[in-house]
Amino acid sequence: VDNLDYRRLLAAYNPKYLKLKEQTEGSHILDASLVFAAGLDLSAQGKINLKSPLIHLDEKPNGEWLESLLPDSIRLQPIKRTLKYRKSDKSSTSLFKATMYAERFLSLLVNTKGVRFGFTEERCTEYIKKDIEEELFENLRTFLFYREESLENYSLAQFRSKFLESGTIVLKLDRQKVKEYLQTSRLNDQLSILLESIRYTTQNKKILDEKNEFSLTKEKLISQKTKFEIYFKGKKLLTTSINMPYVDEWINIIKLFTKVKPEERHKSIYNYLREDRIENQYLHHSKRQKLSLPYEAGPSGGMRIQRQTPFGESVFQVQTGETSNIGFALDSDGKVDFSSPILDPIYTSGKVNTFKNSDRIRNEEYVYLDEWRKLQINEDQENNGIIEIQMSPATKARATLRVKISLQQFKKINHLTERESLKPILYSTKLYGKKDTEQFSKLSKFLDKYIEKQRDYITILDISDDGVTIEYVTDGFPSNLKTLYNLSKKTKKG
Repeated sequence: VDNLDYRRLLAAYNPKYLKLKEQTEGSHILDASLVFAAGLDLSAQGKINLKSPLIHLDEKPNGEWLESLLPDSIRLQPIKRTLKYRKSDKSSTSLFKATMYAERFLSLLVNTKGVRFGFTEERCTEYIKKDIEEELFENLRTFLFYREESLENYSLAQFRSKFLESGTIVLKLDRQKVKEYLQTSRLNDQLSILLESIRYTTQNKKILDEKNEFSLTKEKLISQKTKFEIYFKGKKLLTTSINMPYVDEWINIIKLFTKVKPEERHKSIYNYLREDRIENQYLHHSKRQKLSLPYEAGPSGGMRIQRQTPFGESVFQVQTGETSNIGFALDSDGKVDFSSPILDPIYTSGKVNTFKNSDRIRNEEYVYLDEWRKLQINEDQENNGIIEIQMSPATKARATLRVKISLQQFKKINHLTERESLKPILYSTKLYGKKDTEQFSKLSKFLDKYIEKQRDYITILDISDDGVTIEYVTDGFPSNLKTLYNLSKKTKKG
């Protein structure tokens, strides 16, 4: 008798043990148990010599006996990457993601009427209030230059007197100086907040997709505007949206090459860009000539890294950190402030700092991202078979929940009869999958209704007579979960 015959014998005893095309996790354990059953049977026949009280010398294998050999429980242990702050040797892990972002700043437009931020007369903010324009200029003059001359020793009145005759002068900021300042500024530094509010970031985006069609439409580009909220000395000066200059390059390329056949488009654009009809800084291609132009994009959890060129010059690069936070700060009442993530100290060396000043490390007490707490359940949850809910913060945007429900409720959710015994459920249930799949959609709706929505996947960690334990990541981080977490205490073991 081979293993397949044992499986058929078991399935004849209970159809739940049928081998399906898409096997459950427990099905593999079932197969291993049947191999053990075959060994016992061969030993009973005297063909091999196993010593076990499970050997039936006088009986042929049957479904009941085969089922008795199956383990009474299966606990799924998901393989998770060790969090960076839990590793003893952090040098073995990647600290940054590969994507880089360009960091740019609005210029200062000065004329006899006043001062504005922007690029040109057509692309700028409204005028700054007259009573603060001199003070604003004084705060920025360290970084301003005109005709390659630094303006750090000029007041606004002195600059106008010496250089301004008519029209508008565009004063650019020395990006290197600005980045050097931002890199070392302290938390809540007011000048840093001003500089960050006139900052914008871009990322190189491929001009063409895999089918040689334009990755952005002209209609989208024409309506594209970047929003700026400019702050000075803790107060909002203005809010505005500006058409960015790099959008013109996109629109120009699309206009020129829309009528070119898709199969010829890549080569035509490449040759056009090589003619330097667009500034060299816009041309970006790899060995495979994946042409790209800058487009608005910002880093989530961005870090600014200071590196050295072969000539000893400092350059600053903006990249996203790989899991850069370790937890959330506690406020003065000892409650978790979920709006204040705590940065891993490894990202605050002399050469690395946060892209945003507001993300600078605080000397505060905090809870770790993987600190599990048992949440209080309400009457409605209890009446619907929910035994326990545990939570860890996971990230700023979402939480991880571990939910235990009664076996009776699990049967009800999946339309199983009360008489259904544990083992058939254990070996016929998928333990991991997407929330919207046939195997998990009913459970997903139950969790949506009584706890919180899932982001994507659901994991069943354990099925036993004591209950069914489920783990999932929430879709968002609702305030009620944060409140319940703050009312709870750390569990001994997550």
